[in-house]
Amino acid sequence: MKKTFNFFALLSIAILTGCGNKLVMNNMLPEEVDIRPLMAKGYSPVYCNGAITALINKKPYAFNAKDEVVLKQSLLKWLNKNKPEWAQIEQDLVVTKHTQYQYSYIILYDPVDVYKTEIIGADGKMIKLFIRYDGTKIMTPYDVIDWSTCSDNSNK
Repeated sequence: MKKTFNFFALLSIAILTGCGNKLVMNNMLPEEVDIRPLMAKGYSPVYCNGAITALINKKPYAFNAKDEVVLKQSLLKWLNKNKPEWAQIEQDLVVTKHTQYQYSYIILYDPVDVYKTEIIGADGKMIKLFIRYDGTKIMTPYDVIDWSTCSDNSNK
């Protein structure tokens, strides 16, 4: 009996000690993902209600002229579908100048960066749209949701 107790006590200590070396956040499955390798690549954790719910990429991707075409086409497609009265945005509107990095989250195992585009429509009202970048390509379409899992918006 005493040996069984010692075994479980040692096992518990080993498990608790091992957990102390991890920094984890849930992906969208939800599974825990160790974010230490991402931190070594320049990401830092964002805490919400005591848990890591997002990451900040210290060097987010900077959209270029090629991306401008994709962003503008995606924006026009979203406007035509959801706000047709706004679909006649200025032809010289540079979408990348209105698009800012917000945060990153993990869908499976790799970070996805979320960007916010703010534009003013023909009626003078501002609209905020969100789009994602997965490290290789822009993930269209735009959406009005920001994919945040934090109910406390103090970090936004």
